[in-house]
Amino acid sequence: MHLEWTYGQETYLDGEKKNLIVLAFQLEISNERTFKDATPYEILVNNGIGYKMDQYPAGKKYTHRIALNKPAYREEMFVRLSASVMDDAQTRLSSKQISTIGWATWNCPQLDTSYLDSKSTNPLEWTCRSCPLNAYCEGLTTYKDVKARFGHWRFVGPNKKTTYVACAFPAACLGAPTEYRNHFETAWYYNLSSSNLNEQCNVEKGYLQICDPVHNTTCR
Repeated sequence: MHLEWTYGQETYLDGEKKNLIVLAFQLEISNERTFKDATPYEILVNNGIGYKMDQYPAGKKYTHRIALNKPAYREEMFVRLSASVMDDAQTRLSSKQISTIGWATWNCPQLDTSYLDSKSTNPLEWTCRSCPLNAYCEGLTTYKDVKARFGHWRFVGPNKKTTYVACAFPAACLGAPTEYRNHFETAWYYNLSSSNLNEQCNVEKGYLQICDPVHNTTCR
């Protein structure tokens, strides 16, 4: 989890200009909005020496990274941040704690028919979306886990929109189980249509994964 913030735009305290020095930040993370069981971190500024706030009139940017115990799409986290500063009288002050909201985890209500769109690097933009037509979204699925169903292939259009198109010959395109198994009950590839396989061409039967080596693209 990458955190980024600015601090130091104001050098006034109670209406009077002060020579304030930012010494450290107190950071807390929790998977509860109440921060009942929060994990604290202290982030020293300039090895504890600090920076004068008037050195950065537009605010200095700070960053910190934390390794999460679970993938971000499985567990929502909340962040709370405050700063320790020193004033002219060498008095250590603390700013008011500021909390950030959590993000959308995989809590989509329509299990097996939805996926969590987590393409954005900003988790606040994550959202649940309906599973695309002819695609497979069983379980806790993020965008990268969406898979074409048997007899279909993934087509990414010029506008980067992905659709799942029927193959001219269904058995050439392997993938997740089909929704229409009765269509293939008497076909020699019935077992393929009901199996949960990797999304790929049926290379064992002679169908190439890459048909255009010059542009490294497929053709169906």
